[in-house]
Amino acid sequence: MIDGAGDCLSQVLVTAGAISGVPTDPLGHGTGSCGVSGSFVYCYQSADGFSYVLRYALETDTIPGKSAGWQTLSP
Repeated sequence: MIDGAGDCLSQVLVTAGAISGVPTDPLGHGTGSCGVSGSFVYCYQSADGFSYVLRYALETDTIPGKSAGWQTLSP
């Protein structure tokens, strides 16, 4: 889970100056578990340490081409 403090992805991005901090969901304040309904977190998954998938949950279906629920994004 990307918590903005203890996870390695957040630490590298903040140290490199790429971001000043990882945003948390204003409704859930970063609580829950990756992929679980009702969770408000960002997370990443990597099987080999090189490729990865970012996961996030949308609370609405008003974004064109997206539906409410868990979404995935990979580079």
